[in-house]
Amino acid sequence: MGNVDSLLSNPRETDTARPRPDEERWAFGRMGTEDDSVTAVPYEREYSLDVARGQVSNNSVWGTSGGAVAAFSDLLGNDYWYFTLYNTGRGRGNFLENLSFAISRVQLSGRANIGYGIQRFSGLQPALRDIDADGPYYRETLYGGSGSVSYPLSKFRRIEVNTSLNWSSKDYLPIGTDADFDADRDGLLLSNTLALTHDNALYGANGPVDGWRARLEVGYTTDVMNSLTNYYTLTADVRNYWRLVPDVTFASRGLVRANQGRNARLFLLGGSWDLRGFELYSVRGQKMWFTSQELRFPILEAPYLYMPLLRPFGIVNLRGALFADAAHAWNGGYYDEAFGENTTTFFSGRIHETGQTLGSVGAGLRLNLFGGIVLRYDVGYRYREGFTERIDDGLFRQFFFGYDF
Repeated sequence: MGNVDSLLSNPRETDTARPRPDEERWAFGRMGTEDDSVTAVPYEREYSLDVARGQVSNNSVWGTSGGAVAAFSDLLGNDYWYFTLYNTGRGRGNFLENLSFAISRVQLSGRANIGYGIQRFSGLQPALRDIDADGPYYRETLYGGSGSVSYPLSKFRRIEVNTSLNWSSKDYLPIGTDADFDADRDGLLLSNTLALTHDNALYGANGPVDGWRARLEVGYTTDVMNSLTNYYTLTADVRNYWRLVPDVTFASRGLVRANQGRNARLFLLGGSWDLRGFELYSVRGQKMWFTSQELRFPILEAPYLYMPLLRPFGIVNLRGALFADAAHAWNGGYYDEAFGENTTTFFSGRIHETGQTLGSVGAGLRLNLFGGIVLRYDVGYRYREGFTERIDDGLFRQFFFGYDF
């Protein structure tokens, strides 16, 4: 009892005299306290090469092009440098004229992520975003600088501020001629945007299966030298994923975009990632809304168990989808038609008129390959005039790859 009383009466003396085994095990000296020879050394950034990749491509429209991409980072991964270089020239004579490059830096050491860089882009571009283009395509030389700040408000939400100042020189090729470029349009373009982003989506093998994500962005673009360009931009994109049961998800997306002002650019729709069944970029407008509803369900979780020959291809699962897409694009009035159905461009075979609601319904299959590539195959019917008239060209079939929205 005497020993017990002494322990209770003087706990500090007992703890000092008899340290617990776990305290002895984890009692480490601080740097510079027990060994005077140890001194603090300031951190110095030393960069190493993370990625280096080159590419050469050829197609019947743009000819041969080649380029390279390189990325460097420091030891802690808080400082990144990106270098991009490519050329779209068709011969040695215009090599420098078609040379494009970009140098950017992204710093992640603080709570706010900061990025800035310089760039020069030059080459042929399809004139799909210009409502009053004098030709099917144009040559543009653009050079300047840009900066951005991304500040996280929470783990799933952030605010972004972006700005860029670029000199732009456009030369249009007149329709139906082989003449040199003319109708020059030069300007010093200043663009500023402010965006709020939320993303807590939970991903499966083929895309998001739960949560929701959204982005609200406002911007203003102006030509500070000639005032030839002056327009506001608004974008709201909301995507919700409702997991009905563990393997079945109902996905819903709503998108609204608007450019309003002088020489406001057109937005593009069409293709496997938005308005399915319609040609890529075949729906254009300064203002548009788009919605997609999709029910995603499993078919075979492990196809290789039924067909062992599929195992070497790394096929994870086979899933199905039922979808309905709808979109409406316009420029002036909501029902004004600005493009005829037989309008052709250099890049796309048919442009569907604005001022009416287009849509598609159908079903599709999704297959994950090697754990990182999602193959997609959709079939369905296309509609116009607010789904009151079916476009009479039969069942469309569309194959593509990429994660579900």
